[in-house]
Amino acid sequence: MTGEEKLKMLVIGKKEASSNQTDDNDSDDEDAILDDLKEKWKTVEGNGRITTDDATLSDILEVDAELLAASYPTDEEILKSLMDNNKGQENDSYSENEDVIQPTPHRTEMLQSFETIKRGFQMEENMPDSIFSSLIKCENFYENLTSRNAKQDKITEFFK
Repeated sequence: MTGEEKLKMLVIGKKEASSNQTDDNDSDDEDAILDDLKEKWKTVEGNGRITTDDATLSDILEVDAELLAASYPTDEEILKSLMDNNKGQENDSYSENEDVIQPTPHRTEMLQSFETIKRGFQMEENMPDSIFSSLIKCENFYENLTSRNAKQDKITEFFK
């Protein structure tokens, strides 16, 4: 197949190029397009950009087929980058936890925590009574500690 035939197939399409049942109008349009392409091709050849003495159209179209357009990291590179990122995050999170000041929990939150722990221990079998007594001592100590610092609301606070 010559270069002109390949060019014609490219413009017209494989199906239409192989069939001989075309109208005169379609044939004239196709010939005009083909002639225009031939002129452009000769201009390109004349400028010295492409020499097609022994090259076919497919050779010209496939010149850049094997160029590397994108690269993908290998599995080893992905694992290495993830491990490096994780090492940095572990060190950062450890140092962040040291500097963060935790807010003190509210009194009701603390008392609810004592109740939750008591219920959890009650569900366990063979739990020694000393654990419950120690937990109750802690709860009473906390209530006494916070009740000393608590202020009684004035009656006017309820009517605002």
